Amino acid sequence: MLGRTVDISLGGVCLLVPEQLPVGQTCHVGFEAPLNGKLVRVIATAKIAYSILSGTDGFRTGVQFLQLDAANNKTLAELMI
Repeated sequence: MLGRTVDISLGGVCLLVPEQLPVGQTCHVGFEAPLNGKLVRVIATAKIAYSILSGTDGFRTGVQFLQLDAANNKTLAELMI
């Protein structure tokens, strides 16, 4: 499912998606973010922490990272600087 990244942290990401997702469900999440003038991709195994209606924009969905390999963890840490 495609969505829009709202907020990113070391522990997870908040997404705006068109459908409500079941809390507790494990999933794979991937997103692209700008870093040093280019788009970098982060991919992780994650769990849906919350999914709430956000007006007419869709569902604001919090996703908690469960597994992040070393390369993706490094990229995420660089994004936080």
